[in-house]
Amino acid sequence: MKKNQQALKIFVVLILSTAYVFGFSQYGPKAFGKLFAAEKGYLPGTAVGSISLEGKSPTEALTLLQDAIAGWQANATYKLHYKEKTVDLEIDRFKFDTAGTISSLVDGRQNAVEVGLDDQTIIEWIEKISPVLIGEEIDLKNLGEKLTEPARTLSSGAVSLALDGFFANAGDDQGVIASGAVDVEEHSYELEMAVKELAAIKIEGNSEFSLNGAIESKGINGLSPMAQSMLATSAYIAVLQTNFEIVERNISKELPDFAKLGSEAFADPPAGKDFIFKNPNVYPFELTFTFNGKKLTAEIKGSKFLYEYKAVADGEETFQPRVIKQFSPYLKSGQVRITEEGRPGSIIKIYREIYSQGNLLDTQFIGEDYYSPVHRVEVHALPAGETQQQGEASAESPAGNVESPPPADGNSQQDPSMPEENEPVLTPGQQDSIPDPNDDGALWGKPNEVPK
Repeated sequence: MKKNQQALKIFVVLILSTAYVFGFSQYGPKAFGKLFAAEKGYLPGTAVGSISLEGKSPTEALTLLQDAIAGWQANATYKLHYKEKTVDLEIDRFKFDTAGTISSLVDGRQNAVEVGLDDQTIIEWIEKISPVLIGEEIDLKNLGEKLTEPARTLSSGAVSLALDGFFANAGDDQGVIASGAVDVEEHSYELEMAVKELAAIKIEGNSEFSLNGAIESKGINGLSPMAQSMLATSAYIAVLQTNFEIVERNISKELPDFAKLGSEAFADPPAGKDFIFKNPNVYPFELTFTFNGKKLTAEIKGSKFLYEYKAVADGEETFQPRVIKQFSPYLKSGQVRITEEGRPGSIIKIYREIYSQGNLLDTQFIGEDYYSPVHRVEVHALPAGETQQQGEASAESPAGNVESPPPADGNSQQDPSMPEENEPVLTPGQQDSIPDPNDDGALWGKPNEVPK
């Protein structure tokens, strides 16, 4: 019995010894290799982010990684944008785990830096864009991964990320965001033709739109300046209700009947007059025109804005026309003939107000429109007993007349449409019919001759 127990003990010892020798021979080198790999340095191809760690010890690798992160934080810029609002993100809110990154390195391979963002930080960044968005359903996990993606590879440079794609209902806010219309008194076939060709125009993000360019590209010929100005005016009214930037806008000398004060946009390619605006957003919009025979309408379609934009007018003034008197020997005493009834002039300033939830955020100055008054022209008979010849004229200002506005530099000046003192004033087209004063039969006399 004792012999059997001793034999069993000897057998167990032999089994354990054999297993120890076999296991050490198989797994010993791998264990020792891991223990002493640090002394030899990392294998070729080992890297974290953009840093090569070949031949480096863990201590050296940790120092290199810390320096690389500091350099990335100093040079990287992050922006988060949603519709027309963009905010800068704080780089120091990214949490880097340098020790965890080094301890989990896979030797001989490209490794990522362990970095994270807590949900509270992301929520604060979204709130900086607009508190209204906090109640929306947003995929914070996916957003956090996208934000940390450049940080995991220490990719330097500017990073701009759109928030739009992380909403659960993304794409559901498309529609008409602005419109403008002008009344057309008489049916216009040229507008019908133009609207048919300009039914839908895509305006890419960060691009400019030129009305003259669009008309030319569509091969539309023979449009009158009035028709083009109607198109420009309707589009201008719509653009004022967006964050689009107005690059070029012109107005005519006299306010046309189809436009209200402050809403005109004059276009005439031969005269080099165009209507141009820019879409500063990253996403595209669509400009459409419709015409029902009495009204021309322009609509801008696309993703609804974060803010509300309103066009407001201020500083409207009216300038009464002056009375220009002319004298003619062909009229009987007391007779007066009106050759120009005259029209008041006007000035107005246009602003764009930006609102968020009914609160005014900003006011942008758009422009100032000024239309000179058209002065009243009266032709009178020569005063009784006077020998004044035809053609002399004098300008009188009615009582209470409002003078023309000063120029932009603040210096006061006379309305450019008014004559200088003692200067003869003639009705349009009359200059071409003035006889030569040197002719014996001339009836006009000298321009500055004082009446006797």
